[in-house]
Amino acid sequence: MKFTCELKKLGEVVNGVSLAVASAAAKTPLPVLEGILLCCKGNELTLSAYNMELGIRNTLPVAGEENGSLVVDARKFSDFLRKASGDILTFQSDEKMVTYLECGSTHLAIDSMSPEEYPLLPEIESVERFKLPQGTLKNMIGQTIYAVSVSEAMPVITGSLFDIGDGMLKMVSVDGYQLAMRKEPVETKEAFQFVVPGKTLSEISKLLKDDNDEEVEVIVGKNHVQFMISGYVVISRLLEGKFLDYKASISGETVTRVKVSKRLFSQSIDRASIVINERVKSHIRCDFKADEISLFCVTSIGKISDVIPAEVIGPNLTIGFSNRYMYNALRAADTDEVVLEMRDAVSPIRILPPEGESFLFLVLPIRIKE
Repeated sequence: MKFTCELKKLGEVVNGVSLAVASAAAKTPLPVLEGILLCCKGNELTLSAYNMELGIRNTLPVAGEENGSLVVDARKFSDFLRKASGDILTFQSDEKMVTYLECGSTHLAIDSMSPEEYPLLPEIESVERFKLPQGTLKNMIGQTIYAVSVSEAMPVITGSLFDIGDGMLKMVSVDGYQLAMRKEPVETKEAFQFVVPGKTLSEISKLLKDDNDEEVEVIVGKNHVQFMISGYVVISRLLEGKFLDYKASISGETVTRVKVSKRLFSQSIDRASIVINERVKSHIRCDFKADEISLFCVTSIGKISDVIPAEVIGPNLTIGFSNRYMYNALRAADTDEVVLEMRDAVSPIRILPPEGESFLFLVLPIRIKE
């Protein structure tokens, strides 16, 4: 196997594909999964990585001299591409599976592995498909992934639900204490649902560009989903099980409605959290009345209070919440102001945009002892 190519372009593809390389810390039973599969055919080099849950593949034009395939250690290969001194890379391997890399004045010889040991990426038999812009998908992931559960007690909520129907995609994450939902229109005739692991979405987000309107094609199969992103083919397993009934959680009567500056509310929560740390935890008490919000927190460290202006419609209400969960929701909001809708002191707090319904975040309140 032998080819030459631009170092920078190969490095970019290797960085993207490496998102699916198995971590050495994971102690995989297949050491070959810690490598990247390279297949050179003609003037095309295909790179693949697969950790048995997530797989990524991309193809790069090269000046091919000898066809072949092998598996190289991902960390060593990536390190060489990042640190080599030249611009053009020459890649060559011999019959003993030794790989020689040459770039400028930098040379490296490393052992490679047989491609026969590398598992094939799953083939997707399309059931449904749709498209949406890169920037939109990245935004949707960024605004919902914080609420994905990290507990394996209920595996299905360690991912985000893609709920599609009536020309709308709803991406929903929930962990039992908070919920995040983003909505965007999509062109699809059928109604269907699937759950993508949070780890997959986190890695996919790294391949997406905020300012890129190029569309991502999403192909949904029975057990896997495939994302086509700027030349990358990303394949992930889907999570099985019944997702939580989020529609029941987000419905309900609103009694008190508050419009407030996201920046002022976030800063006030930050100030009220001065007496909270990893060892000393407590809720924040929040009083909504007339044209202001009063925040109060007391712990063994001390007590603090703060007041900010707000537009409050409805009866006065006192409610308690976790500073971290409320701060998560405010940080995910992409508007200057947010609207809080509440029914009583024990029902979830709804956080919405002032206009429209592009996002909805829920924060579960904490009972306050009078």
